[in-house]
Amino acid sequence: DCEGCEWRTYPDWLNAPAMLQQILVEVHRVTDEHSNFFESMRNAGYVTFHKEPNIMTRGKCVEYAFLKLRPDAIKEDYALAKKESYGFFYDVDREDWEMAKTIIQHRQADNHAKLSSHYNQRNYPLYYQDNWEPDFSCFFEERFGDNQDDAQFWVCDPHRIPLLSKVRKTSQGEPDPCLIYSIATVGNHGFERSLEFLNEFEGNCQIHVFDARSQDQIHFDDHDKLSHINFHYNWTIRGSHEEASTGSHTLDEIVEELGHQGRTIDILAVYCDGCEWRIFKDWFNIPAHPHQILVEVKGQPDNADEFFQSIQDNGYVTFHKDMDYARTGNVFDYSFLKLNLNHAL
Repeated sequence: DCEGCEWRTYPDWLNAPAMLQQILVEVHRVTDEHSNFFESMRNAGYVTFHKEPNIMTRGKCVEYAFLKLRPDAIKEDYALAKKESYGFFYDVDREDWEMAKTIIQHRQADNHAKLSSHYNQRNYPLYYQDNWEPDFSCFFEERFGDNQDDAQFWVCDPHRIPLLSKVRKTSQGEPDPCLIYSIATVGNHGFERSLEFLNEFEGNCQIHVFDARSQDQIHFDDHDKLSHINFHYNWTIRGSHEEASTGSHTLDEIVEELGHQGRTIDILAVYCDGCEWRIFKDWFNIPAHPHQILVEVKGQPDNADEFFQSIQDNGYVTFHKDMDYARTGNVFDYSFLKLNLNHAL
């Protein structure tokens, strides 16, 4: 507050031998330097966090408060990450995103060791120890599920799901709200019950559970926690190449029956005691778009490599891999995220 000296001295503030973190200044009247002053502050990396007229001077003096951000903060480019993640990573700058893509490229170039005889002996722990490692890291991934239940999965940045789904549109311009599918044959649905957390972000996630068991085979401690879940009991899932039978449905048929054509499936969770090896090809050929696929894999069948390679070939990265320690290394949980990188890697 120097009665007008700010117009003469501000260049010295910006070239001082020490960094000025906050600059609080009262500007007096409008001068020829007015526009240069504010432009220089912006170009030097300052943002304005407060502006207030001095009422005692009847508006002739205005108090400003500026905060210094890191030099490139104002020039951050979020467009690339947003485009290549279907809008999911809307706040990741280009430099960090390019680094993430480099890691994906290096990891996917060396997916697994050459198969040798010990894999043919069904040494499950050794196979998963050596092969198909994660190639991507989510900034705020979180684990969902009940510790006493069979299904527990890591979800990539769950806070983004309801925020994005509130503004998302289908290719036809229709609203595309949060949607979750879960294909299950075990457990008491602690995973799905824990997803109520997503609605804390003002979301409204519609959850559908397709369970091969009957309702009386599942025991819930708290039925009030199930109000947000749509249960479909006695629904077995078959692959599109398998013969139809009473009570069986393909994933394509489910999407059609529920009217979810063209929709984004924010999470497709699969823990079906081995059915994943039979149905995985259908995940990529349905009239909907799974964004995250969380799957419990059991054992190591002959098509295990084809399973993982198909997921990669369809644009998914692996952001988590976890062994179910309670089941002696025979069961692993994987979390996959769909990106739009085919042109970039």
